[in-house]
Amino acid sequence: RNTKFTVASLFKDENGSRQVLLRLDHGRMRVRVDDDSDARVRIDTPSGSISSANRATFNVDVDPDGVARISVDSGHVRVTNQRDDASLGAGEQLSIFGSQDPLNRIRAFNTYDQDDFDRWSDGAWTVKRGESWDRVPSDLRYYSDDLDRNGSWVNSDEYGWVWRPAGVASDWRPYYQGRWAAYPG
Repeated sequence: RNTKFTVASLFKDENGSRQVLLRLDHGRMRVRVDDDSDARVRIDTPSGSISSANRATFNVDVDPDGVARISVDSGHVRVTNQRDDASLGAGEQLSIFGSQDPLNRIRAFNTYDQDDFDRWSDGAWTVKRGESWDRVPSDLRYYSDDLDRNGSWVNSDEYGWVWRPAGVASDWRPYYQGRWAAYPG
C-alpha cells in the first residue's frame, strides 16, 4: 500500500551480465535474489542505491520525505549514495536521511521481527508445483499453480496440451480487447 516504484531497466551489460534496476520513490519493497539468479539487482531511492549480485533477502522502505531504511534478512547488500558507501550483512539495518548522509549508522536487528508484509512476501516466493508442472515449458513452471487455479488443460489433436481459461465469455479470444504491443527486450 502507498508504494510507488518503477522498473527502470532490465538489460544485459557489455559483458552479458543481467542487470535489474528498480526505482523506489516511496513505500516498501522486499527483494530476494536467489542462488540460481545470474542478475545484479539495484534499487535506487532518493537517498541512495542498494545493490546485490549474490543471494540476499532485504527490505527497502522509503518515507514520503525520501528517508530510506534498509534491513537485510540474509546475504549481503551494498549501499551507496553521493557521499559514502557501506556493506550490510544479515541482521543489519541502516537509515539514510539524504544523498549526502554518511552511511556509518549500521545497527543490528532481530530477523525474527517480521510483519505481515514480510510473511506474505515469503509465502508468495514459495514455488507451488501445480498439476500442470510437467505440461508447461520450464520458464513457465513457476506459474503452473496459477494456471491450474484459473483454467483447465485439454488435449488437442492439433496442438497437444493447451490451457483453457475459466470464467470467460464463450466468444473470448486472446489479444483482442485492450492494447497489445511488443517492446524492446
